[in-house]
Amino acid sequence: MKQILIAIAFVVCWSSGFVGSLLAGDCASPVGLLAWRYLVTSALLLGAVGLIRAANAPIKARALPALSRTDVWQQVAIGVLSHAIFLGAVFSASAADIDPGITSLICALQPLLVAAVSSRLWNDPFNGRMFAGLGLGLAAVGLAVGSIDFAASAAVSLLLPFVALFALSATAVLERAWRPKASIVQALAIQTTTAAVLFVGVAVATGRIGVTVNAELVWAILWLVFLSGVGGYAAYTASLRTIGPTTTSVLLFLTPPVTSLWTWMMFGQEISLVQLAGMGLGLIAVALTVRGQRQATS
Repeated sequence: MKQILIAIAFVVCWSSGFVGSLLAGDCASPVGLLAWRYLVTSALLLGAVGLIRAANAPIKARALPALSRTDVWQQVAIGVLSHAIFLGAVFSASAADIDPGITSLICALQPLLVAAVSSRLWNDPFNGRMFAGLGLGLAAVGLAVGSIDFAASAAVSLLLPFVALFALSATAVLERAWRPKASIVQALAIQTTTAAVLFVGVAVATGRIGVTVNAELVWAILWLVFLSGVGGYAAYTASLRTIGPTTTSVLLFLTPPVTSLWTWMMFGQEISLVQLAGMGLGLIAVALTVRGQRQATS
């Protein structure tokens, strides 16, 4: 039951990020929005760490285990990859007018990539049922994103979704290889602070740190900080540690259709029958892949 709840939280919160960027509208540039999002997120998490430090010994011992310098640098590296590079590449692809469907399709290759690397490094099972499930999931993403305009995308800009793909895939592999000692609150505090420094630096250097402060921006920041940021990445980290990198990556097949549900509920955007078919196919793909993995393990 715990694993199911973590999986649901991961898919729901992770897919909410696209909605948060839409809520901001024209109040901020993409890098400016990321800079302020991570400034607020890191401040909240560092504050949470400070409160836990002031708590009684048992709570502090569980939530804030002692970290070595290596442990801290591991979280800095994961922060660079999973926050700064991944989100930076996704937002940059959007700013470069890359069709969101292209980005979704390329990033949907992550489960295949992670499964292949895991089978090579740790001899994880990778049988025919799993391969069929991963292929079905990729097809499901293609249906869920709908029509894609390849003509409007510059060849060089198409590298950005691949940068995002490799960055997020690397975090899944490194999380397993390192088995970090940092608790989730410690890990997120270090990761978001690292990303805040990088995004603020880029925003200031490019003159895009300025934002238009209004109700829309405040609502977007709150959404991105709590639901997409803390919720999404906390659930992602918990999923990697309890469910494993391959299954967590497979769950990403469900994020495009759930994003469609978010936009339908928030903005009234219609969901086509093809996208509904993609949602159903995504669920079948996840079930098929997970069952294949369990069968091979047993």
